[in-house]
Amino acid sequence: MARKSIALNQSLLYDGGGTSNALQTLTTSATLVAAALDLVRISGPIAALRIDLLASAAAKGCVLTVTEFRDESPAVNEVLSVREVAIPATDHTMTVDRASWGLTTGTEIYAKPAVVVPVTPGRHVTISCASTDGSVSWYARVTALDNQAATAEANAGGVTTGAVSTVTVGNTTGGTLIAAADATRQFLHITNMADELVYLNVAGGAAVSTKGIPLGKAGTEAPGDSYTAQGKPAQLAVYGICASGSKAVAVQTLTTAL
Repeated sequence: MARKSIALNQSLLYDGGGTSNALQTLTTSATLVAAALDLVRISGPIAALRIDLLASAAAKGCVLTVTEFRDESPAVNEVLSVREVAIPATDHTMTVDRASWGLTTGTEIYAKPAVVVPVTPGRHVTISCASTDGSVSWYARVTALDNQAATAEANAGGVTTGAVSTVTVGNTTGGTLIAAADATRQFLHITNMADELVYLNVAGGAAVSTKGIPLGKAGTEAPGDSYTAQGKPAQLAVYGICASGSKAVAVQTLTTAL
């Protein structure tokens, strides 16, 4: 790994070790440790990293992985934290020349919103992808933020839009995807409209009958129980399952495109 330091308010191109500095898709700590990519030391009052992304194709998503190591000689047993952020395959409309980042000339798509990830001073950070949507190259540029700047980024204004839908929940193993992961979603509300219990896994994994969060059944003239999430928890994927299948839940979301 190439060791780098970043200072407060400094912005630098992240070398993910792939072709032309692209991020690599790495799914285990062993492959991450063995990979050639930047290892960035976090020092001083740095509280978070803002990560701007370019993608080689529009309407594609990825899962960004930020891994913290204990020291500058990373090993599998030195991993202290792993944060994964789903980058939605939406809002990627503005094209830019990646030469503006010091890369070889080529037209790329600017992925919105930028990702703000909290980090710990004294640790060392790598950036990679847990998964990508097709054969897409992703490039990252990082900026070091203090607490005030990180808070301002998190609260930055944008265009907020709402959506309502009805999702039919099944009874097959793993459940039904009720809400896909979305890094722009700020609010999620799910209400059981059916005449039987619906069980939710709100952490992005498969739903399991009689486990997770149960939503009580609806009455003759009243809806059943609801689940509400705001902020980061609202951005996770939610799966649901029921006993007999074909049961409806009502969904309301609010998303903010930065």
